[in-house]
Amino acid sequence: MEKAPKLQFIAERADAELRALDHLFLIRVHLDSIAKAVFDTSTNKVSGPWLVLAVRQAQLNIRFVVEELMLLSVSALQQAGETVSSSIRTEYRAGKIAKKLAEINPNFFPIAISLIKSEDPTVSGQFVRREGQHLTVAHAVDYWNKSGDLLHANHRTLSEAKIVASIRQAQEFLHLTIGLLSMFEVDVSGKGMWIGGYLNFGEDRAPELFYAPTVR
Repeated sequence: MEKAPKLQFIAERADAELRALDHLFLIRVHLDSIAKAVFDTSTNKVSGPWLVLAVRQAQLNIRFVVEELMLLSVSALQQAGETVSSSIRTEYRAGKIAKKLAEINPNFFPIAISLIKSEDPTVSGQFVRREGQHLTVAHAVDYWNKSGDLLHANHRTLSEAKIVASIRQAQEFLHLTIGLLSMFEVDVSGKGMWIGGYLNFGEDRAPELFYAPTVR
């Protein structure tokens, strides 16, 4: 017996939410790893080959975060998710993948939002776009491209200047991404299936999703 259209929609939305939460969890743990690498290197907890390893892992995690952000935007579209996953494996160009995503879903990148007190006494709060520094599509593509310098072995020893620059880059990326995902919303379908979420970074709480009117 076929599901009624409404029940089918509810089931599809529930599946999309679970996939979105999976991507958000992975973003969180990759950011945790970047934060550890930044701390370990800046406090001289690692040296020699372990220092190089920490630098490389931080850059690799940057790419994973960008990829998970891209897949978050098509959580409700299995076919689109497969297309994006294939592009990630074969094209190695974040700019091209971003353009392909924009064709599938013009609202593919999360929007930073804040909750403010509403002037309407019947409404407890109102979501608005949040200003300030946070990750953008241009940032994501730029950091993806920069990370490629350290994702392969090289006959030259990694210089101290390169190590310092790479860790600074990882720290900047971490700051901007936390700024974006502290509270955000994103269309996970390209058809208006908007979800919101909290990353809860640095807290003893898992990432969360919530649902509210959009602020587009």
